Amino acid sequence: MHYLFHGEIKELSAIAMVAFWIKQVLVLTIVSILFYGSFIVNPKLKEIFARFNENTTPNPTDESEFFALRAKRKKWCNRCMWLGVAVLIVSPILHWL
Repeated sequence: MHYLFHGEIKELSAIAMVAFWIKQVLVLTIVSILFYGSFIVNPKLKEIFARFNENTTPNPTDESEFFALRAKRKKWCNRCMWLGVAVLIVSPILHWL
């Protein structure tokens, strides 16, 4: 943000400019994954989990849907982690170039 509002973005080298935009895309992708997980997947998981009862065996359909959603959430969390690692790798380029 400092680069955008203080006019210093014009002084960045081509490599730093590419790193800047890559970082912006990575961060926006992370935010979209977090939004998807928090507002789409988690409410479905909570709804299905609320149907489970301690004393009875869960419905096989609910159980398979529950574990499929958990696997999907884990897959997206793993992608989000690697995007975060990519942000950490790209960030020093902005600092030193």
